[in-house]
Amino acid sequence: MNIPSTLKPMPHLPFHEKLASWWGYDGDSPYVAFYWDPGADLCFDDGRLNASMGIWYNWLQYMHHPKVMLQTQALDFGSDEGPASHWLLLDQALGRVFVGTWKDVEAFLRLDVVDEPCAPVALTEEQLEEMTKSLMAEMERTAPPFPCAIKASMERRATLTMEIEGWIRGWKD
Repeated sequence: MNIPSTLKPMPHLPFHEKLASWWGYDGDSPYVAFYWDPGADLCFDDGRLNASMGIWYNWLQYMHHPKVMLQTQALDFGSDEGPASHWLLLDQALGRVFVGTWKDVEAFLRLDVVDEPCAPVALTEEQLEEMTKSLMAEMERTAPPFPCAIKASMERRATLTMEIEGWIRGWKD
């Protein structure tokens, strides 16, 4: 897929094959965008999944590094005070970084998503009640995460943070 001219290449921004992972993205899309949302902190969007499960500390380390700030100071990737005007797009397949307005990046990410039209579903009160009961029963059967799973997740995030810190320390000014 060709990158549209509305997205600006940022060849001097450092790229690493694990950058998206370090920021909390575990998907396999060749393109993924990152931005900050006031209600959700670091968010990502790959055209199919839009989530706020990013590792915000790693994002801030990268974005606040002088090498990055110098090239992005005129851009607004969002903050706790307001939504992003721009999104940072990673081309993971070719190791490139782009920026664009959120509308342009989002439009690009949606280019290869085919939305199949579907007919509206009309439910009776009884059907809706049955679906609600079924969902509630499933939620009761689903156990919360075990402490070992929480610990493993925290250890994984700590490892990702140590990796990006080491990578950033190795940058030449």
